[in-house]
Amino acid sequence: MKKYSVLMEPKNTPFESVDPASLPVKRIWLYLVRQEHILPVFVRHIFASCDQQQTGSGLLAVSNTRELQEMDIGALLDDPENVKLSSWMFSRAELDDNDDYQLLIESGRQTATANFAYFFQVYKRQVNGIRRLDAHPTMPYYVSGSSDGSIRLWEWKVGQPLFTHRIAGQFAKVTKVLFSYNGSKFASVDSDGILCLWQATQGMQFKKPFFNQKCHSKLAADVRFLGATSSVLVTAGVSLADENIALWDTLMPQAKALIHSWTAHPEGATSVLYLSAHQV
Repeated sequence: MKKYSVLMEPKNTPFESVDPASLPVKRIWLYLVRQEHILPVFVRHIFASCDQQQTGSGLLAVSNTRELQEMDIGALLDDPENVKLSSWMFSRAELDDNDDYQLLIESGRQTATANFAYFFQVYKRQVNGIRRLDAHPTMPYYVSGSSDGSIRLWEWKVGQPLFTHRIAGQFAKVTKVLFSYNGSKFASVDSDGILCLWQATQGMQFKKPFFNQKCHSKLAADVRFLGATSSVLVTAGVSLADENIALWDTLMPQAKALIHSWTAHPEGATSVLYLSAHQV
């Protein structure tokens, strides 16, 4: 019970803002945690074990350049009997491309569509030209980058994007989008060689990038965060003098953000990967 008593501490609230406007919310919080009939609700949600992948388990987003599709295949993954039935985890299986999503198993016997309709719940969005996707590590969000230069943040099964960070037709083709390890930021690079970073903290509606830098003179093809950091990145692309790999620290002033560049790959670098175990 001692660990639960920290809920009653006056300064222990989720609202860290020093803005006087937050005081009423803090008072409501302190009042609610002292109500015995709802205290178990706070305890259950605050002290329960947390699985970072719990929110996004079984959620799959696919783009075919004509539309964006979301599928919930969690039931199929969670039930061992369904995995045994279809054997799709272990063997190559055929999938019909019609709207029934019929599944064929090894024996050639067609599994009834009705049985698998639950497993393949499809939500479609009519969005053209999406080329890059990346999922938030803990929340049901994902970011998309398109050939028309647009970048959007989506929430699972919500019809419209949460935010449109770049509108179509005003920017170069997006070549990569990527969330940081903790999901607090996401980065993008494009075919003009521009590296951008946005805040992705829940409840913070930042549509403009807080970091915007020309990282390669001709084209930027890939970007990676270094391990668990959300401020140091490495980019790959095509630059003059063959400086096609670059290391950036976004906490530095933008004029000094380039930490190091490597002269390599005369024809340009198309991808880059950070190996945290070896720091390379």
